[in-house]
Amino acid sequence: MGTFSETLLREFEIQQNKIKQADEIVLYGKTDVFPVMKEALRAGNLTAPCKVFDSGTFDDGTPLDSGLRRFVILCGMRAKTRESMKKGAALFFPDAPCCDYFAIYYDWLINKVKRECDREELAKTLLAVRDEQTIHNIDSISTSYCNLNCKECSNGMQYRKNKKRIPLERQAQSLNALTNFLPVSYCNMQGGEPLLDPELAERIRMHGNNPRIAFLTLATNGTLLPNDAVMQAMRDTGLMLRISDYGALSKMKLQIMHKAELFSVPCDVYHRAESWVSYGKLERRGRSHAQNRAAAESCHFGTKDLMVYDGYIYSCCRTLYADALGMDNEAVRSNRLCLTQPFSREELDAIVFGKSLYRMCDYCDAPMRVIPVAEQMPRG
Repeated sequence: MGTFSETLLREFEIQQNKIKQADEIVLYGKTDVFPVMKEALRAGNLTAPCKVFDSGTFDDGTPLDSGLRRFVILCGMRAKTRESMKKGAALFFPDAPCCDYFAIYYDWLINKVKRECDREELAKTLLAVRDEQTIHNIDSISTSYCNLNCKECSNGMQYRKNKKRIPLERQAQSLNALTNFLPVSYCNMQGGEPLLDPELAERIRMHGNNPRIAFLTLATNGTLLPNDAVMQAMRDTGLMLRISDYGALSKMKLQIMHKAELFSVPCDVYHRAESWVSYGKLERRGRSHAQNRAAAESCHFGTKDLMVYDGYIYSCCRTLYADALGMDNEAVRSNRLCLTQPFSREELDAIVFGKSLYRMCDYCDAPMRVIPVAEQMPRG
């Protein structure tokens, strides 16, 4: 039957032959996957023109009916998303062969990037991601220091009195404890502002050394230019650099994108950062359990954006925010778990699946209101 690695490399060989026969490669879906696919195809000398197709149109506005031989790569991370994309591809490109991104991504990581981790375990992780047998998303927070002072920072970093950088060993211990139970599809390194961390290059490599993490990104606010050591660490781990565009505040955005291109680091502007919402004051709303459960089920952030910070995992950024303000009650305690002490799979599942998330929802507006992006508070 072969190993997990052999399974993915066999897939890649078949897909590679089909791609070489194509006049045009279609990256279906403007997700966090497509910048990585662009770099993987470039690194593999798969040189057919590559275009992103999203919401029924190409990113460059070219027409669908061109008579070109196309190959479609589905850039959705979730199985349901890819299934929907596959139906769309059959409608828009009925004669084009189609595949997901896992085999191409794996070949790029081990043969082009040469990510330093257990290759067989990484292949096993990617196949688990394909079947959604993973924690879908975590934000791995390395520092509470930030050079901005955003009034509505969802992580509450502006209110933490004791700023800190998480020791590498403690962050590695937390991630290893978590991934020993379940692999992670998508890990986003953030802060604060991670580019303020003098150990960032080592921290990136530490994340990349964990084969139970499939897809690695780093979020920056676009105000600082990464140094060469950090860029090389990104290159050597296959990390994607994600720029949160805060308009005039993100003054280094274009320089960052240019440097990422020079180092062959996938890079993209994170457009969701252009729309902020407010959770409201941190106080009880007095809703019923049923109302709070309904709010939890509809929340865009709860359980879909787990936060790992200073030895704990939090079920949502509102819990992390409450922790930053010193709130310590049943709502907070039931939505965080210490990763540096022994815990059970049952305790972890309670956080991952948000079994007590409704308790925290009573301290949140529902629905949330739209607010100005990255509004700054005076310091001091």
